[in-house]
Amino acid sequence: MSDEKPGIAGRLGRVIYWFGCVAAVLCGFLILIVVPFVEPGDRTPFAVRLVAVCFGLWLAGWAARYLLKGD
Repeated sequence: MSDEKPGIAGRLGRVIYWFGCVAAVLCGFLILIVVPFVEPGDRTPFAVRLVAVCFGLWLAGWAARYLLKGD
């Protein structure tokens, strides 16, 4: 790791990454709150889709941080 301060793009990447992490955690809480109220036959597909959305949010934030870092 270098001791240089990141540029504006690097800082924006960090903000997008943290936004993606927070959104993924909120989506995870949504799984805990909503899934018990879904009809029993639809619970697993619904939960799997929400987990995929959580992973996608985190991955998008991670990719933005990596791409905007500019190393």
